[in-house]
Amino acid sequence: MGKSTNLHDRIWELIDKRGSDDCWHWMGHVDGSTGLGRIMVNWVRYYPHRVVWEEVHGEIPAGRKLVRTCDAPDCCNPKHMALYPTWLERFWANVDRNGPNGCWEWIGRQDRGNGYGVFSLNKLLRYAHRLSYEIANGEIPMVDGKTMFICHHCDNRKCVNPDHLFLGTHTDNMKDCISKGRHGFKIGRGEMNGYVKLTDVQVEEIRRATNMSQRALSRMYGVTQSHIWRIRHNVCRDKGSSYVSRTNGVRAISCA
Repeated sequence: MGKSTNLHDRIWELIDKRGSDDCWHWMGHVDGSTGLGRIMVNWVRYYPHRVVWEEVHGEIPAGRKLVRTCDAPDCCNPKHMALYPTWLERFWANVDRNGPNGCWEWIGRQDRGNGYGVFSLNKLLRYAHRLSYEIANGEIPMVDGKTMFICHHCDNRKCVNPDHLFLGTHTDNMKDCISKGRHGFKIGRGEMNGYVKLTDVQVEEIRRATNMSQRALSRMYGVTQSHIWRIRHNVCRDKGSSYVSRTNGVRAISCA
């Protein structure tokens, strides 16, 4: 009597089915490089573990991988197999959700340099908070050829709750960074800032001295002409602004 050409019959003839929780070893041909069982039926190649899985659980979705939870590469017991999670499932498995309104902290890998969460997608490392924003809102737009920043309302770099995230330019990000004191040094407002060179009274004197040139004022107060221009035009020291001018020898440290 010849062998059956029915796929189901051929496969089950070659499976050493033991206890329901034991490994069911494949007794047919095994691929030498992978250790996986293979079988040809009507000139079509099949993998027995995939056929058994689909008979029990239904068709394997396109692009999904089937992995074993045991150590036997020739095992065909569907209890010892599982679908490899999608990237979305892997992503959210790394998130500790603290209620709908709380911070959803990233518990996976973090960037050692800035503390933001990172996630591997298609062999590229992506920032977790940026991916979360894209999942909820779609692709991050570009302005002047540059991708926009994703900023945090909550000021928690580990948070990936899309309700806590908002779009911003580099300028928005820097202002948000400085206003929340995340610029690398504590900063006061106006003359309370230890880095500034002029007092608030001197700043007002410069603004009132409209009959004097920038050169004369710069010599009088010991600052550069460009700094005098910025004061006169309210670019810095505007109503006690906390911004530090680079003419004072100090530059604010930008946020990540």
